[in-house]
Amino acid sequence: VKGEHKRQFAYEAHTACDKHGFVLEAVVTPGNVHDSVAFDEVYNRVTASFPETETIVADSAYKTPHICKKVFEDGRVLSTAYKRPQTMKGGHEWWKYVYDEYYDCVLCPEHQVLTYRTTNRDGYREYRSDPRICVNCPTRHLCTRSKDCVKTVQR
Repeated sequence: VKGEHKRQFAYEAHTACDKHGFVLEAVVTPGNVHDSVAFDEVYNRVTASFPETETIVADSAYKTPHICKKVFEDGRVLSTAYKRPQTMKGGHEWWKYVYDEYYDCVLCPEHQVLTYRTTNRDGYREYRSDPRICVNCPTRHLCTRSKDCVKTVQR
């Protein structure tokens, strides 16, 4: 099953093509597997068969820290679409959450600290607010709708 759809069998075909549109490699996964998970297998097969490959062009689903690091460390260029920051509709704009490099934290629009908690599977660092502070925040409705009053920001 993929996403919010009714229960059904769903599959995805991940293909790599050359600049002329010829298919170089294809991998089929279940529909609930994110595109970035299938990347390594396709990429490794293509670059093994075609080591002269210089540029990898992919859609924004493949724009993760892991994939960027892998491609750049191989001496290749990765070209992906712009990925708009994901924020809550009608909430604070993404740029109002400011990263403080010195203290490795994020400051929210109400000047509270979101501390580093973990690095997720996609390589993004996650920062979380203190629910004891957020529970009384005057703009919490613009920040999070979570029942536990926690805001999480990925970087």
